[in-house]
This record gives sequence, C-alpha cells and structure tokens, in this order.
Amino acid sequence: MEWKDIITAAIAAYAALLSSYTAYAQRREKKSLVDVSMGISMLVRGRNVSDPVVMLTASNPGHKAVTLCGEGFILPDGKTVIFPYQNSNVQFPYDLTPEKNCQVWIDTKQLALTLQEDGYYGEVNLVGFYRDQVGRTHKSKKWKFNTYDWLRQKRT
Repeated sequence: MEWKDIITAAIAAYAALLSSYTAYAQRREKKSLVDVSMGISMLVRGRNVSDPVVMLTASNPGHKAVTLCGEGFILPDGKTVIFPYQNSNVQFPYDLTPEKNCQVWIDTKQLALTLQEDGYYGEVNLVGFYRDQVGRTHKSKKWKFNTYDWLRQKRT
C-alpha cells in the first residue's frame, strides 16, 4: 500500500467519524431532555420553615420545551405512587422550557404512612418520575427512603 492510499483512507475514516458525530449532535439537540432528582427539603415562607418534605425536581437542560403531565414514585415492585393533590410550584400539565425546573413535594411523614399502608416498611428504594404528554417517562436515580425514620421524627 502506498502512502497516498494510506492518507486517503485516513481522510475517509476521519470524514466518516465527523459525519457520524455531527448527526449524533444534531439528533441530541432536537431531543427533549428532562433530568429528575429527589431529596429531602424544607420549605421557607417568610420566617416559617416547613416540616421536612420529599422534593421531586424536574429540570430541562435541553433545547426544547417538554410538557409534563404527571409525577410520582416507582416502588421496588414496579407499582407507582402518584400525587393526586400535589404541592407544587406549577400547575400540570406544565410546559417545562429549556433551562427551567419545577418541583412537587410531599410531607415525609405522609409518604411514610402511604408506603406502610401499602405494605412497604423500613428502607424502600424509590425512583422519582415525571411523565410527558407524548408518553415518555423521565426517571431519577434510585433513592432510599426509610419509613421508620420519618415516622419517628418529632414535628415542630
């Protein structure tokens, strides 16, 4: 094989890789993205601080708005807990625009009681989720929630 054949092959390989990356980047840019996270928070209203809540946050790092229409938790056996009367900073359905977020929350004691009423005791692995209007489910990482710990907490 001559040098010019090697150089031609290298240029062709580079062009193919660049073309593939460009197509991937364009597809990713058009795709709607929603990052979901959850954790314990306290709400502050003036001088008042709430009891602890489980905060479920959806953020949109993408370039396209996503209409969210439902949220909740996925339990270890695949069942879901939804928020029929959620506390939130928005109303659903909600257009989550790029570079924005929204939250829903539930009192930790209320969640612990709900889980125990359904037979989940002690440490429960929860996955937070938001659903969008085209049928996609956006999920958080697994998160441990201990029903016993939150039912023992003294309230203010």
